[in-house]
Amino acid sequence: MRCPASFSQEQLWFIDQLEPGSAVYNVPLALRLKGELDLPRLTESLNRVIARHDALRTVFVAEQGVPVQVVLPELKLALA
Repeated sequence: MRCPASFSQEQLWFIDQLEPGSAVYNVPLALRLKGELDLPRLTESLNRVIARHDALRTVFVAEQGVPVQVVLPELKLALA
């Protein structure tokens, strides 16, 4: 599915063109969890959340110099 980017999304896309890969708009968060990590279960849980929410599968591509939203039909995380 392709949709035009909103004005706010266009602004973020433009900034990313100036500084590719910048994390300036990310909100970092660190958590300390205790106990054994069940990596397969964590991976499956995150992949289910991603499958449920289109916004987490949305990427932006330039078409004729204009950013367009593309919702990927599927996106799977592979945690190491």
